[in-house]
Amino acid sequence: MLNSAFHKNIVSEAKCRPERFIPYIQPYEFEALLFSDVATLVSYEQNWQNASTGLNAALAQVNSPEHINDRPETKPAAQLERWLRDPSYRKLQHGPMVAKQIGLSQIESKCAFFAAWLKKLRALAP
Repeated sequence: MLNSAFHKNIVSEAKCRPERFIPYIQPYEFEALLFSDVATLVSYEQNWQNASTGLNAALAQVNSPEHINDRPETKPAAQLERWLRDPSYRKLQHGPMVAKQIGLSQIESKCAFFAAWLKKLRALAP
């Protein structure tokens, strides 16, 4: 797995404590995480409500939001740019705020790969 190889390489090169370096290579776009709660996503801007059907249809075609990434025209960012208009979705403007509204617990409940990484990080706490 890529994360394991990355971990081994960094620990070897940096001579850091292996239990304190927890790599996370996200195999999908950030926007995939926003698909963990389409209702909250489309409620962020007043005119986005009509996008709910299209975004839920994209989500219904995959096992989880983390799997929305099969082609350039169907990747998460492309889906959001196609459906979210007036105002148009802007990653830097809307992404962090929508993710905050959705919340980590909801994102983790729908995105197992992301949740597994967070679990490792939380295990570091005393």
